[in-house]
Amino acid sequence: MVTISSRKLIAAILVIVLAFGLAVTTAGCAIRPTQAGNDGSAGQGGDQGGQGGQGGTTPVTAPTLAEIQKEFHPNELGRVLILEYHQIGDHEERWERSSANFRKDLETLYAQGYRLVNLRDYLAGKIDLPAGFSPVILTFDDGDSGQFRYIIKDGQPVIDPNSAVGILMDFHQKHPDFGLAGTFYVLWPYPFGQKDYARQKISFLINNGFEVGNHTASHDKLSGLTPDQVQKELALPNKYVSEVVPGYALDSLALPYGISPADPELLKKGSYEGTSYELKAVLLVGAAPALSPFDKDLNPYKLPRVQAIQSELDKWLSNLKDPSRRYISDGRPDVVSAPKSLGDKASPDLAKSGKLSLYETTGP
Repeated sequence: MVTISSRKLIAAILVIVLAFGLAVTTAGCAIRPTQAGNDGSAGQGGDQGGQGGQGGTTPVTAPTLAEIQKEFHPNELGRVLILEYHQIGDHEERWERSSANFRKDLETLYAQGYRLVNLRDYLAGKIDLPAGFSPVILTFDDGDSGQFRYIIKDGQPVIDPNSAVGILMDFHQKHPDFGLAGTFYVLWPYPFGQKDYARQKISFLINNGFEVGNHTASHDKLSGLTPDQVQKELALPNKYVSEVVPGYALDSLALPYGISPADPELLKKGSYEGTSYELKAVLLVGAAPALSPFDKDLNPYKLPRVQAIQSELDKWLSNLKDPSRRYISDGRPDVVSAPKSLGDKASPDLAKSGKLSLYETTGP
């Protein structure tokens, strides 16, 4: 005879068995996301058990390259905005951008779909941005204290929130997808004007995603110097920075006054008293957006910039709203997408690489 206690025990066992069976069934129906193939199309799922009404669900697929091109109209042969800043301070003048307006610049760039990249990544063609977004490169000449300043708070040095570096870090904290980048072309021996913090600042920049570039040792006009003097101007900054961060080399130059030496070849490489330099890019003073890193006519030793004054910013941000002029990413680092009408702008190396994808612009 089965007692009441026995019935309760049997009922409890049945509940456990049923719950276990339900859990197994649910696990068997879980979604297996697919992996994207090399062409951007959806790959195959982990097995065939979820197809043909076998209890599976529709897999999540990545958009194909053709779908990306139709939706975002990428143009990776378009122009790239390299902005040229000097002083960052309390006033708005020819060579000074106020802290308030610098903040507004970042907000405007962010709202218009720009995202930060470093100059080195641009030169290497490694502009890794989501589809539909455009690169912008920030450069800062002369190493003014308003670009990077420490203030004392509670007895400790902290980054001035109104300096360019402080503003960039604050904006990045609020908008992580904007990125954190910028190239600072400093003057030695005391970059950014605070002698006691010079080494600390250079180390901080290099170790936190920024870049330091060459602006010569004394900011002289290179056109009036002998070849040996030119090489001294370009080699000494390499010596100074390597004393702070061993192994770090300055590989781009912001040309003082935009004036080249009598022999422009000296801008590429040279040496002085055992210290050598090799530059991959030379930046001019003004006056337009730069070519795509994939453009056949790109000359990295004559890179133009847009001066960050209101009239120039308004002019070029308006100009680059035209998608046929502006670099727009396809979100695919392995492919360079552009409208078919711009195909003749591609460099020969890109055309031969098989990475170039030209498409017809047929509207949304």
